[in-house]
Amino acid sequence: MSSAGISGVLEKLGFKKSRLVETIVTTLNPDGTVNPAPMGISRGEGLILIIKPFKTSNTYRNLLKHPIACINITSVPSFYLQTAFKDTQFIGLHQPRFNGVRMEQADAYIILKKIDDKKLDESRVEFHFDIQGIERKNLEPKAFSRGDASLVDAIIHITRLEAFINQGKLDDARKARERFYLCKEVVNRVSKSEVILELSKLVDEWSIHL
Repeated sequence: MSSAGISGVLEKLGFKKSRLVETIVTTLNPDGTVNPAPMGISRGEGLILIIKPFKTSNTYRNLLKHPIACINITSVPSFYLQTAFKDTQFIGLHQPRFNGVRMEQADAYIILKKIDDKKLDESRVEFHFDIQGIERKNLEPKAFSRGDASLVDAIIHITRLEAFINQGKLDDARKARERFYLCKEVVNRVSKSEVILELSKLVDEWSIHL
């Protein structure tokens, strides 16, 4: 596929300059197993894609040792929950499955190869990637739900809440918790979700540190 063709596909998938796209990024652990994690992706110049993981994350450590990553595009909130909190068991949720770095249930995959990285601050690093390939499935039309969008947003805020607590940034953690509550309000108003109940349990558990 030509550069213009790849650029057109990226645009259709929602990857536009100065826009953050939420995805599930998979990298390879040292033992060859896969590490999935919800992560925002931004687009740089041309076809460059950018990931900014925390230095405490497995994604960061894996990318230092192995250059390949995969962006898995999905709108299913429970997949974000389960890949964000891999050590927590969530009963009754449809579990993500992986074939190498690809999440089998994803709507599309973008295979990446790391070009370089630069330090953003004491806690995060910016990785730049070249696109090695894009795979899309035949998608059925799906109505947009504010509940699903707010649910994914809620998951993102509590992953930051956990990170900020671990870093001792309690003011930032409190702000992340408040943003979570705003998202929860939208979810409860427009849709029903087991995921928001599980998230609320985690927030209640971590709030003892605040």
